[in-house]
Amino acid sequence: MFFQTWWMMAFQRLGEFCYGTDTGGAPMAASFDKNYLDLVQNSFARVQMKPADTFFLGSILGIVTALLMGYLLRHNYKKLHYHLLAMFAGKKRLEDNRRILEHLAKAESPLEVHQGDGKNARYLSEGKIEEVGPAGFVLKVMGNSANMRFPVGKMLMFLFRPIQFKDRQFNHFNTYLERVSQPGSREYLLHFQMPMSLNYLLRRNHSRYEVERQSFIKGKLWLERWEDGRSRLRLLGPSLRINMDKAGDAWVHDISAGGIRLVLPEGARPQAYKQGKDMCLQLFLFNPAKGNYRWIWLGATVTKVFTSGKGLNLCMRFAALGSVVNAEESEMRWADIGVAEGLPGMNRVIDEWEQYLAGRQEKDQEALV
Repeated sequence: MFFQTWWMMAFQRLGEFCYGTDTGGAPMAASFDKNYLDLVQNSFARVQMKPADTFFLGSILGIVTALLMGYLLRHNYKKLHYHLLAMFAGKKRLEDNRRILEHLAKAESPLEVHQGDGKNARYLSEGKIEEVGPAGFVLKVMGNSANMRFPVGKMLMFLFRPIQFKDRQFNHFNTYLERVSQPGSREYLLHFQMPMSLNYLLRRNHSRYEVERQSFIKGKLWLERWEDGRSRLRLLGPSLRINMDKAGDAWVHDISAGGIRLVLPEGARPQAYKQGKDMCLQLFLFNPAKGNYRWIWLGATVTKVFTSGKGLNLCMRFAALGSVVNAEESEMRWADIGVAEGLPGMNRVIDEWEQYLAGRQEKDQEALV
């Protein structure tokens, strides 16, 4: 009925516009053919809206409304998700989040602050939790180790060493920065809202995935081979290479059962690789037998940092990462992420590579015969 009435009014206004004024411009009553108007009314009276038509028009209207809402919220979807969690999150979840933050504060665990998410996240600073309250927490950062342009009112991401709480592992969360205070000349206090949810492991899509402070290097490890009369695998020189995200190539200068020596790309900061710092290298090794890449973990501790003609050299000894820390709550402990396979796993892949090359060489010789 609504559509019928609307179309009838439209035809009537059209008739008034075309025939309803005299030469003096004064409005007149509708003067177009009455028989024509009766014909239009009778035509609409015979037309009835079917349920299928109503469903179709409603679907079109719903799709248009959804697209419009998506367009309006495309820059604020994280904020909307945060407030929805705030509305529906129960007291138990907020209490669990507060206990985890209190444990991070008591253990003086460093937290990395990033603006954004994923590989495009921008590193801002590293700090430690100073205070945890019912409505949020305070993070203390030093002015000589951070970019002090903190975006108030924006959502930031925090990375920290994996922690296990009630059969779940966490290593990052998101929340909003409320305000910044500066009690001292070299320290800043960042006041954040209480996070509604903490996110689970593993978060390998982030270019600065956290294991022990800012200590994650990931990339592909190529095992190149030279054909000098026979196929063989070289483990020295540039035959092993770690391709770092947006930082150039880190060349493996030497590798042995006890450790590894890397030559870092230009622009690497020596202060980021201090002696005694635990690091985790995630390496992707190509498996020619299966035609795909497999990843292994190499845990290492920095033993020496020096500069040579090729650049910044980093010496590390292999070690397993992850250690259990005694906490007040028995269900809370540091997650023992471990090194999935470490050096034995890499040696096993190398053995598979050599077996594959030897088998292919035998097939080539049989084909020649």
